[in-house]
Amino acid sequence: MTSLPPDFAATAATLVPETETSDFLAAFDTPAPVSIRYNPIKTPAGERPGTPVPWCATGRYLPERPSFTLDPHLHGGAYYVGEASSMFLEVCFNHIAGQLPDAPRLLDLCAAPGGKSTHLAGLAGPDALLVSNEVIRSRAAVLLENTRKWGLGNSVVTNSDPSRFGTLRRFFDLMLADVPCSGEGMFRKQPSARDEWSPAAVELCAARQQRILADAWETLRPGGFLIYSTCTFNRRENEENVRWIAETLGAEILSPEVPDAWGVTKTDVGGGTAFRFFPHKLQGEGLFMALLRKNGEETTRTAGKKTGGKTLPPLPKKERAALGRWFAEPEQWEFFQRNGSVFGCRAGHGDDLERLASALNPLYFGVEAGQLIHGELKPDHALALCPGLATEAAPRTELTIDEARDYLRKQAINADRFVPGLNLVCFEGTPIGWAKRVAARLNNLYPKEYRIQHL
Repeated sequence: MTSLPPDFAATAATLVPETETSDFLAAFDTPAPVSIRYNPIKTPAGERPGTPVPWCATGRYLPERPSFTLDPHLHGGAYYVGEASSMFLEVCFNHIAGQLPDAPRLLDLCAAPGGKSTHLAGLAGPDALLVSNEVIRSRAAVLLENTRKWGLGNSVVTNSDPSRFGTLRRFFDLMLADVPCSGEGMFRKQPSARDEWSPAAVELCAARQQRILADAWETLRPGGFLIYSTCTFNRRENEENVRWIAETLGAEILSPEVPDAWGVTKTDVGGGTAFRFFPHKLQGEGLFMALLRKNGEETTRTAGKKTGGKTLPPLPKKERAALGRWFAEPEQWEFFQRNGSVFGCRAGHGDDLERLASALNPLYFGVEAGQLIHGELKPDHALALCPGLATEAAPRTELTIDEARDYLRKQAINADRFVPGLNLVCFEGTPIGWAKRVAARLNNLYPKEYRIQHL
């Protein structure tokens, strides 16, 4: 194991009491806990094994790390492999949930790989509209994949620089900024982070974080909320930046209630409370999180409707009717075509999506239903994983664990148990994709870009 950077180790006594310094530093060379967060729609409360994460209703610690890649439930979006500390997002969201509109607009500004975005999508519910943004294209592809798997249909994935959000003035009710940081909290899980760390990197990250927030600040309405977080320990990127947000951009630092028994460290910042996660005091990695309210009394948002022609024209009535049998509650969805595919979004979000499409050129909307060919829908993989899929849309075929793994590898599967035509492929009740039986042959329709490469 690579040694901790000397400059970092020297600052340890400024982060924790002197009596805890040795325990804090020693924790980086201990095994990291394993935790997951269940999909609240796809996994009933009684089917969530593991030890509960105190601050997250759907979070669980596992006794050991299984081979997640080989678990069909993961590929079906039944859970997300995520770090337990980051699930503290739930505490901050619940603290202000009652002050949000019935159908809030949410922005995850630095969203890849998608842990906090999928968490926020579930917390906010189906009527919310969540924009999940990632500026790096390759990371945006991973974010899109995880959004499709999660399948709730209330998210839009964008690949834009934060400066582009400034055109959406006063559009969002809540902004989550899990900003790029120096990564001190990853020293245990990713030892390579130790080699990449330096005091200069801390200063560079702190300045970048301020630029990101300043560029996007106008997109948050007065009275709206900011959740600011990093996976690092130093005060330069944490407390000092929170004070900068409050004093320079204009915000009040809030103080959610947190039980002492959780082991979360509370730190006073400008009259409010921020939260630190230390690996020697709880089961989790390094995290800093603060909740702020933007100054101002205005509670209304700018309208989503834009002027000019339709970027996302709705489907004609006949084609919309063809989609009806695929959705359990088609009246709860709006449908439109873009780049040859049909997308479904929650009813009421059409004007908001128009505004987003013109400002940001999103990569993905809601749920990709598929392609309409001669009035019939050729369903996309994402529709198989959507909880809104109608139960009668296609016959369900349950696979054994060996068959499911062969399916996920895009291998041949015996067609005998499949009915002719399209089948929804499932493992222990979790849909994982489509297959089509033609005569005695089965076409495995699992996307080749997602196939697992080994057993």
